[in-house]
Amino acid sequence: MEILNIPLINLRFEFFTYYDAFHKENIEEVIDKNIRLFNVPFCLLSIQNKETLFTSILQRVILGFEAFYTGAVSEVFIMKGTDIETLRSLKQDPKHWSKAKSYCHAAFVKIPSQLNEDYRLDKSNRRLYDEVRRFYRDVRNQLFHGCQFRKIEIGEFKNFLTMYKGLYDWLCDWVQLEYEVVAKNTGSPIPGNDIMKSIFSKDFIS
Repeated sequence: MEILNIPLINLRFEFFTYYDAFHKENIEEVIDKNIRLFNVPFCLLSIQNKETLFTSILQRVILGFEAFYTGAVSEVFIMKGTDIETLRSLKQDPKHWSKAKSYCHAAFVKIPSQLNEDYRLDKSNRRLYDEVRRFYRDVRNQLFHGCQFRKIEIGEFKNFLTMYKGLYDWLCDWVQLEYEVVAKNTGSPIPGNDIMKSIFSKDFIS
């Protein structure tokens, strides 16, 4: 697997496009006046109402982070020579709460703890971990079962984006640290490390 073949930077960039847009002071006016003025991917331009737009964006945010997570952690495991069989637990479709619980435990507890117990989300940020579990139980499942937001305020939607920003920050912190540790231990630069630094930097979007 080649680092350059993984569109991780595209996934993170799309998320921050939404995050930055929804944190502009005039976002409510922009959306209420004309959804088409909002900076969204071309495939979303035909959406005519706020609830459908929010649903579509959040679906992309969810699937984008899950793909980003799998790609990033796969690279770390391969780089360190760690058994990637553990990542098979991420292949479960978390659309049902029973599988969503397994997914949350695998992604936010089990897998990071294979590298370092301190990376576990429930240990490093319990509030965020509890919030994510509630989100997978109460929001994510419904969005992928033919449901959409019937009524949602922009403030509530911004909270979901803030939660995902926290997840990106958490993930990028320890993934970048793992790259630096391996580079230090081997005494040689890792192929593509400069690219990885840009992808996982907290200053990714300024």
